[in-house]
Amino acid sequence: LVRFRLFKRGHDRWIIMKAVHHIVSDAISTFTFIEELFQVYEALRQGQEPQLPPVEARYLDFLNQQNTFLAGREAAAMLDYWRSHLPAEVPLLDLPTDKPRPAVQTHNGASEFFALDAGLSARVHALARAHHVTPFMVLLSAYYLLLHRYSGQDHIVVGSPVTGRTRQDFASVYGYFVNPLPLHADLTGDPSVADLLEQVRRTVLGGLDNQEYPFVLLVDELGLQHDPSRSAVFQAMFILLTHKVATEQYGYRLEYIELPEEEGQFDITLSAYEDESDHRFHCVFKYNTDLFLPQTMRRMAAHYTRLLDDMTRAPGEHPVSRLEMLDAGEREQLVGEWSRPALPSETTDASFTPVHATIGEVAAAHPASVAVTMPLPGGGARRLTYAELERRAADTAARLRTLGVGDGSVVVVRLDKSPELIVTLLAVLKAGGAYLPLRPDQPADRIAHLVRTTGATVVIVSGEPAREETAALPVIALTLDDLHATEPHPDGPPPAPAPDSTAYVITTSGSTGRPKAVRVSHRNLASAYEAWRREYRLETDVRTHLQMAEPSFDVFTGDLVRALCSGGNLVLADRDLLFDTARLYRTMRQERVDCAEFVPAVVRGLMDHCVRAGLRLDFLRLLVVGSDAWKVAEYQRLSELCGPATRLVNSYGLTEATIDSAFFEGPVDDLEPGLMVPIGRPLPNSTLHILDTHGEPVPPGVPGELWIGGDGVALGYAGETEQTADRFITRTLGKRPGARPERLYRTGDIARWDAHGRVHLLGRTDGQVKLRGHRIEIGEIEAHLAQWPPLARAVVTVTTDTGGEAALCAYCVPAPGAALDRRALRRHLAGALPSYMIPAYFVELPALPLTANGKVDTAALPAPRAETGERSHEEPVTLYEISVARHWKTLLGLEQVGLEDDFFEIGGSSIKLIELLHHLRTEFGVSVPVSRLYQVTTLHGMAAAVQEVLHSTGTDELPSLTFNAGQSPPLFCFPPAGGHGLVYRGLAAQLPEYAVIGFNYLPGDDKVARYADLVETARPEGPCLLLGYSLGGNLAFETAKELERRGRRVGHVVILDSRRIMERYEPGDEGIRHFEAELGDHLRKHTGSEAVAQETLAHAAEYLTFCGRTPNTGTVDAPVSVITDQEKAALYAAGQHGTWHGSSTATTVVLRGSGLHADMLDPKHLPRNAALIRTALTGDAAHGD
Repeated sequence: LVRFRLFKRGHDRWIIMKAVHHIVSDAISTFTFIEELFQVYEALRQGQEPQLPPVEARYLDFLNQQNTFLAGREAAAMLDYWRSHLPAEVPLLDLPTDKPRPAVQTHNGASEFFALDAGLSARVHALARAHHVTPFMVLLSAYYLLLHRYSGQDHIVVGSPVTGRTRQDFASVYGYFVNPLPLHADLTGDPSVADLLEQVRRTVLGGLDNQEYPFVLLVDELGLQHDPSRSAVFQAMFILLTHKVATEQYGYRLEYIELPEEEGQFDITLSAYEDESDHRFHCVFKYNTDLFLPQTMRRMAAHYTRLLDDMTRAPGEHPVSRLEMLDAGEREQLVGEWSRPALPSETTDASFTPVHATIGEVAAAHPASVAVTMPLPGGGARRLTYAELERRAADTAARLRTLGVGDGSVVVVRLDKSPELIVTLLAVLKAGGAYLPLRPDQPADRIAHLVRTTGATVVIVSGEPAREETAALPVIALTLDDLHATEPHPDGPPPAPAPDSTAYVITTSGSTGRPKAVRVSHRNLASAYEAWRREYRLETDVRTHLQMAEPSFDVFTGDLVRALCSGGNLVLADRDLLFDTARLYRTMRQERVDCAEFVPAVVRGLMDHCVRAGLRLDFLRLLVVGSDAWKVAEYQRLSELCGPATRLVNSYGLTEATIDSAFFEGPVDDLEPGLMVPIGRPLPNSTLHILDTHGEPVPPGVPGELWIGGDGVALGYAGETEQTADRFITRTLGKRPGARPERLYRTGDIARWDAHGRVHLLGRTDGQVKLRGHRIEIGEIEAHLAQWPPLARAVVTVTTDTGGEAALCAYCVPAPGAALDRRALRRHLAGALPSYMIPAYFVELPALPLTANGKVDTAALPAPRAETGERSHEEPVTLYEISVARHWKTLLGLEQVGLEDDFFEIGGSSIKLIELLHHLRTEFGVSVPVSRLYQVTTLHGMAAAVQEVLHSTGTDELPSLTFNAGQSPPLFCFPPAGGHGLVYRGLAAQLPEYAVIGFNYLPGDDKVARYADLVETARPEGPCLLLGYSLGGNLAFETAKELERRGRRVGHVVILDSRRIMERYEPGDEGIRHFEAELGDHLRKHTGSEAVAQETLAHAAEYLTFCGRTPNTGTVDAPVSVITDQEKAALYAAGQHGTWHGSSTATTVVLRGSGLHADMLDPKHLPRNAALIRTALTGDAAHGD
């Protein structure tokens, strides 16, 4: 617990170093030791007897005081204080991490040192005096702000230790007195600087008044849900060292040297002290290196300093949200560089051209080129040239004008995908109106709502039944035939539309259950095309564009504009291609498609088809994947199918910002395969900003809400003034002189910058769920489901269980040829996720329902049946399950436990888990890592963990199991056919006076020599006792011969019902099959694991073959005792010693055992057989040839 080292650096220079465990020491103890060390050293140097102050108390006195305190009323009052001080649901600090949080908390750490300058340090004192608080409270307040800004949480709990020496006579007692206080701050409502300081003052003083209540007991009293990935109650610590140690004593100068220590105990710790020599606060962030990178800590140190600096300069009434965290350079990088596109905007009102005019220019330049192609399912295709498209669109536009369509008009278009649809949409634009595309099968009430909301005056339908659905609406409803029968307007085409007039309207779902209609302007659409043209080089690199989306999806308009404005060929894919990847691939090749955009669900099926059929996608020059999230591993896989000549792009955009606003184009070498593909950087004419809840830019790594700016930001929601005002907001983000306001759209998406200026999506502002006090990201569960090979796809939703509580439900599509094994899938998840993140329901589906646009249709997912999610009481079956269940019952005082019960949910605690580990170690002779049990907290999971240690560890790593460690002499037990030393666990319990070493099976032809090496290593001197059951007896005999050949004395060989092999033989295939059949049934009964059984059978077949090739000829000098099963006793009649006759030059004795061969180590027969073994080893049995 305490170590000293003395280093001589010269004849008069020495360094003494002391390392001490925190369990016996604290900071005050260290300072006391330094002071007393100098007193003693100086006295000895002066030739005097050291005179230390008398010891007034002992550490035992402190413990007695604690016990007395806890038995009194004061302790109960303090407990009530802490319960009322902390929120009802104690928040987990959710700092953004650079690395995935381990399922079980680690304690690997590092330190980032920094110091406040003298001016700032002085202002900390001045601010403290002005608000009647202490510097500790000022520094802590700034720390709360930093954690608030980084986490986005309003409720922050920080731990801060107190000395715990509440009595003067404890002041110089050496020991651990420290007690951490969980100090809660509430930053809701955006308090002022003065309000925050006052709140922290009350919090700190209240904590000090109630500091004697032990934190470890408080944790138990709070009854928090166990989370093995984090420390309990608080995950951030704050320390201000105030103990003064003289900088000079007895003429010796003392220098405080900052050493990295106590790192990684929490997610993050801020520790500080004030140096009296330079009047500066010296600080250090101690952090967990399995969560954070050094550059993140350097950035946090700078942000803390900046916040504190602004706090000390701001007036008291200043809101804390307005305190600056970013310096000017960092803000400029975020707002002026990363948020802006690499290609500057070239669009102005003077150069503005609406897209239908651009298409007209293309038609004039290339009239004979194919503009639109519609492949037919039976073969062939319908095609329109640019000349035909332009002529028909102009003609239809003139007829629409006769119906009153013009500037400000909205035309609802309910047509199937076809060349006529493209003509109609283009005609609406040419007539000066705006189109609202809807699927023909839209419900009538939805259409009525949209007509009223948008003020639509014309509805174009595909047939008479659809027209009848709109009969009651105040609109002109007509089919294409009706439209063509309308007289064209006599006047020429209307004037060019104003840039900010509406070009089209697209619907999106609304939180109220009613769709919202987004109005997109001509400027928006022209700007989007200009961005694609420049970034994707549309006019030079690609020609034929595949069009997959439904017309009511804004990507459809994007495909139309990209193809037709650049002079390309728009290939319309019918809806069935979405689900027929083979025909989709053929269509792309037949039509020479070189540009396509897919949603991830479609591209996954396309990749699978290509892999199965040995096909490639390298004929594509531009492949865009968007509208949903997909993984880096999928990007890599798709990239390999495409090749280097294909530009592979992940796009991101929203209807409210005109289709696409951001794009990412590899490489992905620096990204984890399990992460989602970044959305990258802004497209030309767009800007991306990530802002906190107060509208301030966030630094790299910190989550915030994504806001989109630029020329693509739409006009707003038709008929929804309040919603438009809530989502479309004008802000000035730049701080430099001349910074201009920018109209932005709040996306509701949570995102972060990475260190390279790329944007990563993290979810929705409402994308988290909370279950049993835990915030859960659905995407994390889905990521681990995706790693399970028998699953093709899976999504997770929140449902309601039979008790009315929220529960997770996983909808699973098995891979071809696989079935949903719920138990195995639970095991898989238990290896990576806490128990509360494992879904309660697993629903098997043949396929996930998709919307018309290829996204998962969550509304169409079936409700889980009650029996699907019930964790029915499954009785323990295997050896391991029964053993672990027995310990659970004992520790938790339960009569019944089931395989899916959770240790911590039925009464377990960290202390009881330690007890459980002790019992497991005693029973099985191995140490199961505590981190493993924290990960798998169900009975089944813990039993599997024990089995994994015993069976899955390579034999080179775990050649033997030791039972009754520390006893002597050792009894070396050789494995039976199953190959596992675990079978001797019960025997060890019957022979507590022996250290029973159960060997596992060692493969290879040199196993006899290797076992002899292991015996000699474990027993370097003295006689060796060997025992073997079944084939283990043959191996024990051969090892005894090898040991004696080496000159070692073998004290005894006990052979437990083994058949002596006198002639070399090959078992043969039939013999091995018969042997495996008998052994396999036995193994599956006791392990419950097909995988373990198969592995064991493979060892057993090799074992049997080895023994057949290694006859037990010759003799040993050691006595041999043969214990037969009860059936074979008749074969060993008086004077007849069976096959082991003459195996020893000393004596051989045959004893009649209990049970049949397969049962001799079972609990029923083991006591009798163990007694016979003891008799043989102690020499009490009568021996004779």
